[in-house]
Amino acid sequence: MIDQAVSPDRRLLTFVSGFWQAGGWLFLAAIVAGVGAHDLTSDGSPGVLAFEALLVAYLVTMYFLERRRATVVSTSGLELRGYLLAESIPWGRVADVRASRRWGMRRVALLLTDGRVRLLTAPRDHVFEGDRDLDAKIEAIREAKPDQDARPSARTGR
Repeated sequence: MIDQAVSPDRRLLTFVSGFWQAGGWLFLAAIVAGVGAHDLTSDGSPGVLAFEALLVAYLVTMYFLERRRATVVSTSGLELRGYLLAESIPWGRVADVRASRRWGMRRVALLLTDGRVRLLTAPRDHVFEGDRDLDAKIEAIREAKPDQDARPSARTGR
């Protein structure tokens, strides 16, 4: 029998890719489109025009994929959405939430119970996507994690 007192999964926090990170792809697409328009009016090579069109299509696609990148924090765990795939990590697998600094970028890192480290897809702080509130967001994720000691043990029921 299913216990009806258990509350359903609730979303607590959602972090998405910053506008400037995603907007950078559109900015580059606009530049390449402008160069392509100039090449088209000045009788550019068909091969170069085809390459520019494909490059614009790629950059616009990257914009939409970048806007998909997010982290959803819920009562049951975290859902990491990347460019193409999504991964769910239950709170039971999370030992700690901390900041990670690599190559001038600060990101949120999950230390998993098996010793592995998983970097979150959002939020993050770097040159193109500055986030001065990253430390506060890390603390909010820590606070969203249910207290493991307060929950009844599966073995003892206490």
